[in-house]
Amino acid sequence: MPIYRIRCTICDQEDDVFRSIAERDSLEPCRRCQSPVERVIVPQSVVPDIEPYQSMIDGSMITSRSHHRAHLKANNCVEMGNDWQSAIPKKRDMYIPEASKQRRREFLAHQVDSKLRKR
Repeated sequence: MPIYRIRCTICDQEDDVFRSIAERDSLEPCRRCQSPVERVIVPQSVVPDIEPYQSMIDGSMITSRSHHRAHLKANNCVEMGNDWQSAIPKKRDMYIPEASKQRRREFLAHQVDSKLRKR
């Protein structure tokens, strides 16, 4: 749900309210003095680009995020904590010990044998 900033027209008290987009114009009176309130336009926060720095790989100057990503990729490096491959699930069978795999095979063979005997 979006957060909207409202301000009382009498006492100038500001508050944040949670409203759905459909209810954004349904404003309740001020909590303090029960006067009408109005929505206030608040600027969004803007995150500045990264500061230029000298690469530890080859000593070149990196001046932007896109340059940073391209530089890491070109040098076959991965930024720690941002490795997208760590989110890919591993195959389950890789972590099952061989003894467990053998027990599974035996169990399945037993199931097949018991079904064949019932026929």
